[in-house]
Amino acid sequence: MSYRVILLWVYLAPLVIVSFTAEYSVDEKTVTPIADTEVMWHPTGHETVAAIAMAMVAPKVRRCAEAMVGDVPLAAAWPDDAKKTPEYHWSKSLHYTNTPPWATNYVESDCHKGKCVVSAITNYTHRLEDATLPNKEHNIALKFLMHFVGDIHQPLHAGFKEDYGGNKIKGTFLGEDMSLHGVWDKGVINRRLAKDFPEGKTAWQKHLADRVKDMSKEKVDAWQTCGNDLDSCSTQWVKESQHLAVKVAYVDGDGKPVPQKFVMTEADYTRLLPVVESQIIKGGVRLALLLNKQLSKCPHTGDTKVAKYMWSEAVQEAPVEELEEAVDSDSSQVQKFTAAPDQTVPEPLK
Repeated sequence: MSYRVILLWVYLAPLVIVSFTAEYSVDEKTVTPIADTEVMWHPTGHETVAAIAMAMVAPKVRRCAEAMVGDVPLAAAWPDDAKKTPEYHWSKSLHYTNTPPWATNYVESDCHKGKCVVSAITNYTHRLEDATLPNKEHNIALKFLMHFVGDIHQPLHAGFKEDYGGNKIKGTFLGEDMSLHGVWDKGVINRRLAKDFPEGKTAWQKHLADRVKDMSKEKVDAWQTCGNDLDSCSTQWVKESQHLAVKVAYVDGDGKPVPQKFVMTEADYTRLLPVVESQIIKGGVRLALLLNKQLSKCPHTGDTKVAKYMWSEAVQEAPVEELEEAVDSDSSQVQKFTAAPDQTVPEPLK
């Protein structure tokens, strides 16, 4: 059994979710079922967003986060494993939002029944500061918040409803069979590591964190500015991702729509890499903003856990062992799901 799966069950064993706030008390029968497809950054992407944030936050905030979840970057990747379990299956629809094809004007109705990555960031931002919640609820809120800030910066998490954010568009990337969504989740990242950072992901994380240090204060401030309050942040961020989805992710180098059976070459990798890295850096910078605000008064009480991550030699590079999807293959939830007139009912799981 892999290190990640062991870590997953260490996290899950003591956790029983009693509440998710009244707004987010979810009956599985009301959640939009989604295809058995990729709806995440690769774990390396999530870990890197969190590692960049940890390099930027105030020391007391970093200590607080470590006290709450231990290895912060690994905790940021946890929700992708958790959603495959019965306990957290309800959270699958919170990793993304779907938009009409080629639309660049995200509206609130795109967040299906108010449950998507946009509203989830707002929800967990507030739960993190709710002093009435016990430690375990704050810990869960931190894991979800870190993860969803990463998700919202992956452009195809604001992709088209009709193709499941690029999951239905199949082709090859540098000779490997892959969906368009997979190119953005892992294809570009894996190529970057293999080509330029053979020593491992921690060296790449340090490289990106160092790039933030070299950025002007004006640029960092601009990335962290999002309206009059934190609630407006996720809406601004998803609009940026939606724009990138339409202008970059769904088109090829000639500006034409990416077709079925696409063939992406080294030239496509070179074109997409700056956008992928910019979004990961931007996610880390913005996560640092939220954590500095929400963890300035640490909600956790108890001993600080020892955490080793980022460019520490102690980081364990373990393969990911996927857990079986905790969903019935007939997806009976589809028959019990009623869509609003302007929404598309997802197809059953295959």
